[in-house]
Amino acid sequence: MNPYLTMRAPLCANLKKLASIAAVLFLSLFVSITAQAGKVPELVWRNAVLESGVEGADGAIYRFPKVSSDVDALVKIKKRSDPLVTLVTIDLTGQGWDKAWQPQVAYNGGYAPGAADWYMEFEITFVDKETSIPSVVEEFQVTALDIDGNGDKIREYVSFYNQKSFLTEASTLLGNTSLLDDILGLLGGIVGRRFDGPTLNFLNIDTSGTAVMVTNTYENNNKFKVRTGGVSTAANGASDRMYALYFKSFDYTAPNEFALPVSVINWGATTNNNNVDLRWSTTFERNSSHFVIEKSTDGKHFTDA
Repeated sequence: MNPYLTMRAPLCANLKKLASIAAVLFLSLFVSITAQAGKVPELVWRNAVLESGVEGADGAIYRFPKVSSDVDALVKIKKRSDPLVTLVTIDLTGQGWDKAWQPQVAYNGGYAPGAADWYMEFEITFVDKETSIPSVVEEFQVTALDIDGNGDKIREYVSFYNQKSFLTEASTLLGNTSLLDDILGLLGGIVGRRFDGPTLNFLNIDTSGTAVMVTNTYENNNKFKVRTGGVSTAANGASDRMYALYFKSFDYTAPNEFALPVSVINWGATTNNNNVDLRWSTTFERNSSHFVIEKSTDGKHFTDA
């Protein structure tokens, strides 16, 4: 199926800010396959060093040597939702899992002054060992562990992009939303998933806590991105959060595997008198319900167009 759809949204005050309009596609139904993810080689993340840029700043690049025998991983801080979002450490050690990548990200120094939604976005590139030459990894899996909350007013979320499929427990506590990147990303048809945890707090980083974990599968990939974020519903002092991304699969009691239901190949935005015309085409849509276009003038706060 190759539908070509056109939607018209009210024109923003400044047409030059088209790139700040973002679209999120909410898809209500997904193909569910009850099957266990296949086992693939584990990637080991240790001994990160700052390769270039300023520690914790946008554009900083960290190298994780030998995530596999002949491959290093470069982690770049792409952007953050707000200047109040800071990197505490690129890889927390001494707790959690030694082989996992465990970034620690805080909002407003660890105290959310009110309702907020924040994130830090990372771009991961695989390269040949001790070089900057891109290296394609045939298949790998990355499991986000312990996507939970503080038991009160704060919960975490993790967004992945370009994965082939994802796996959760049938009784998962994670909410998940299909999404497209901002308009510049949409030009490349980048599809991803956001996984929102509950406010319920799961103690420690427990790999048996499958209700708050998700495993993403990638194939023939040398670059992908991930966002580590949080949401507060009111003022609270637990906005300093640790994330555990373990590059291996795990056993689920009743696993549900989902393939991404939409593939977008073209996206465009043009002005038309006092309107903005949004057009896109897809190569397939699997059990999708509808599309919702959202608009923003600041890239942070969105309303239905």
